[in-house]
Amino acid sequence: MIKAVLFDKDGVLMDSEAEYERRRQIFFSERGIDASGFPDFYGSNNDVIWRTVEPNDAERRARLAVEFVERFKDEPMIYADYVYPAVRSTLEALRARGILTALASSSPRKFIDRFLDETGLTELFDYTVSGEECENHKPAPDVYLRAMEALGVHPDEVLVVEDSPLGIAAGRAAGAFVLAPFVPSAPGVDQSEADARIVDISGVLNYLDR
Repeated sequence: MIKAVLFDKDGVLMDSEAEYERRRQIFFSERGIDASGFPDFYGSNNDVIWRTVEPNDAERRARLAVEFVERFKDEPMIYADYVYPAVRSTLEALRARGILTALASSSPRKFIDRFLDETGLTELFDYTVSGEECENHKPAPDVYLRAMEALGVHPDEVLVVEDSPLGIAAGRAAGAFVLAPFVPSAPGVDQSEADARIVDISGVLNYLDR
């Protein structure tokens, strides 16, 4: 019997990955950075991204990360504009059924908190955890294991909702049943390792009795 549902943020609660990629490509182009050999950054965390861009020079790596933030400081993402329509109703339905919920994202804590504040979803999550609060990033299972521990549930009592290959791997490594929702802005993202695919986030409601 499912007792908890753990959600990633980007690509699951909000259709933001395409916008992140657009901004990265603009920045790389303006800085003369050849991105042709980079892997797909879909679902990656900032540490992995900047270590890929600059694997050797830590000082330059830190500088690029700061410059990226500075470049787009006047174009803040309005999170409420990116939230999927079914998010609030799905979270409310889970709460009504007594299902615990957690937000477990690779995003820095400040972005998780801003997302929750701007969207008014704070009260609909029983627990939140950031990848920066864990020793290992996805595809390691740390964020999901921490959420399970905090909620007092076992892996076989948990659904993980993830969109990216890295996140799906993290959920599987944590021992949970992983659902992958369709991502409108990235229809080709590889979700083949998920246990099941759903049309949108509301699909989790069909798996609560497994």
